[in-house]
Amino acid sequence: MRNMSNCRVESMALFFALTFFLFLSATSVLAGETESDSTFALGKRLYHEGIAVDGTPVKATSQYDINVSGKSAACVKCHRPSGFGASEGGYYVPPITAPLLFAPRQLDRTRLFPDMFQQVQPPTFSARLHQPHMRPAYTTESLSVTLRTGRDAGGQELAAIMPRYELTEEDVVALTAYLKTLSSELSPGVDDRGIHFVMVMSDNVPASDRDPVLQTMRMFVDWHNRHLRNDRARPNFSPFHRSQFVPLERYWEFSVLTLTGENETWQKQVEDFYQANPFFAIVSGLVRGSWSPISEFCDRHNVPCLLPITDLPVAGVEKGYSVYFSEGLTLEAKVLADYVLNTPPTSRRIFQLAADDPFGQIPSHMLRDRLTAGRPDISHDVKVYHDIAKLSLMMADVSRQLAKDDVLVIWPGADASFAVNTVMQQPPSTGLIVLPSRAISLTSTVQDKDFLDRLRFVEPHEITVTKHPRSFVVRAWMRTRGLDISKPTLQFETFYALSLLEAALMNMREDYYRDYLIERIERESEKDLNPGIYPRLALGPTQRFASKGAFIVRLDPAQPSRLIAVSDWIVP
Repeated sequence: MRNMSNCRVESMALFFALTFFLFLSATSVLAGETESDSTFALGKRLYHEGIAVDGTPVKATSQYDINVSGKSAACVKCHRPSGFGASEGGYYVPPITAPLLFAPRQLDRTRLFPDMFQQVQPPTFSARLHQPHMRPAYTTESLSVTLRTGRDAGGQELAAIMPRYELTEEDVVALTAYLKTLSSELSPGVDDRGIHFVMVMSDNVPASDRDPVLQTMRMFVDWHNRHLRNDRARPNFSPFHRSQFVPLERYWEFSVLTLTGENETWQKQVEDFYQANPFFAIVSGLVRGSWSPISEFCDRHNVPCLLPITDLPVAGVEKGYSVYFSEGLTLEAKVLADYVLNTPPTSRRIFQLAADDPFGQIPSHMLRDRLTAGRPDISHDVKVYHDIAKLSLMMADVSRQLAKDDVLVIWPGADASFAVNTVMQQPPSTGLIVLPSRAISLTSTVQDKDFLDRLRFVEPHEITVTKHPRSFVVRAWMRTRGLDISKPTLQFETFYALSLLEAALMNMREDYYRDYLIERIERESEKDLNPGIYPRLALGPTQRFASKGAFIVRLDPAQPSRLIAVSDWIVP
């Protein structure tokens, strides 16, 4: 009995020991996964924010004697979010994406082509690109040496602009964990044959605006695919240049997503469409409403949204995945504020009538805030209307108060026609009347000369598109394809968005990563692709608004469909 009791005790002890061992093993596995995730997150933070594993700003020295730390020393400053680097001002920042960093360097002219031949750089820059130093694949150990000493995996001295870091082994391990994932897999929406894009429209856009935009898009996509098909049918038609890129390019596939219902439901509609049909980017499109729900979707999924046509972008953003033509109505309010504050007389009073929706409230609040900040003593009154009857009453009330030097600003709601018709039917007898650019086309029938003399608009577009040489090229392109130019501004904006997309993709080789697309868009926007829709279009790193200013304009009394600038180009 005693032996049997001892056996039971030993068996139970063995059972509990085995159970405890399995528990420890499982716990260590889970801890290992957590530790791995934590290491990756710390490496990502170091890359993007310049924060070391211990939570302190990383320290480094650049150009031999310039001390940098924290965000100034973050890898992303030069190598960009994609890891593909940049080149400017005589400096070449090579790509450090996972497939390239952790593999032996190879001389690939197609990858270097844009920097070799499409930029004006000093001779030393060109020489370095044509004779790059080879090196073996990086390891954690060799990367540690490079980051600290400035010598690459082949022992070659890196450029002095590359910081020499003060990093611990934990910092290097964490950074390596993140770099091994950087642009390591192609983004969704791309396959061996094509790239899937989406153009977003809202169902409240009238057909007279919607159809010309869609026709321009379909014509451009057909033209792109036709050229690619023809080029692929003629191998070696352009040795050492175009022929090398053709096999790397993709056909374009465009879907049109029509958003219905209230603005608050748009994000879910885009989300549902994306889950069923993953796409690489949202390009152009036309919505009457806030872009904010779509922007939130884009930022959540890292999907580029390129140059949508909207009066209500997400204003004041830096970075993010939505790139706009301008800040829309927010920009118009800023420009108007600067014009009022800097144009005599200083004693004028400002009256605002604003619709009770984002089209009225967003710009009216911005104008109020900038006027108050510029001149705290300015007389300023804001009234909100909910319907046309209320607007009529407010117009009558304000008209009795307006003096010669006062300014009446009206911000119409989503449908501007009702407000504009109300103003035209009962214009104030004195004072300056200002409307946003979206009201210009609705006032071309004005006949009252006194009213015309006092009517002003904020115009973010070029006043005369035909002044720009490239506008003739774009018009010829459209006309030779039988495309009716019924809405020049909308169609030219669509054409520009697609041209910029094509230029960016052509120089991406087959590196179809979304962050890299954004970076190529930023760079290609500096080239002469603008067909004259805006006086200036350009983006810098992390900039999200290509046009930064606007004119104050009036209608030409002799030809009301023609605009005359009464101010210079104002950049607030």
